[in-house]
Amino acid sequence: MTFHNGKALTSEDVVASLGRWGQQSVYGKAPFAQVAEVRAADRYTVELKMKRPSPIVLMALAVPNNFAAIYPKEIADKFPPSVKITEFIGTGPFKFAEWKPDQHIRMTRFAEHKPRREQATGYGGARVGYVDEIRWIPTPDASTRLAALESGSSTSSTTWRRTPSIG
Repeated sequence: MTFHNGKALTSEDVVASLGRWGQQSVYGKAPFAQVAEVRAADRYTVELKMKRPSPIVLMALAVPNNFAAIYPKEIADKFPPSVKITEFIGTGPFKFAEWKPDQHIRMTRFAEHKPRREQATGYGGARVGYVDEIRWIPTPDASTRLAALESGSSTSSTTWRRTPSIG
């Protein structure tokens, strides 16, 4: 798997990211208090040793909203747990391009992304970028969001742009 900066994702990235998450995140602090050690066993294997048997860490890592994001080690190390990350380098079919608060978040297709071979299953499997660009457009006003929900229309939206060359 390749990060959007072209660097291969390795166990060192996972160890640095999980260590930061365990120190910084509301969702990571309590579970990681039960972790004795997180280490890179080899280039692609991460070993997580518990202080005592408990499923809580794996459960916390499995919940998407807990956002145990994996960053390049350089980014996880550059931004201490007390500092918000402002360099968004991830993996997947779309990469961060622009954020205009209260206007949109724009993501563009990452041409070098190679999807997994398995069929997409919701949280796992192949991730394919079929469009060139995605824009997440928020509706900051709660009453506008509620009125849209009640009327069946959508004011918060996602837009995308597709070129004929993608197929």
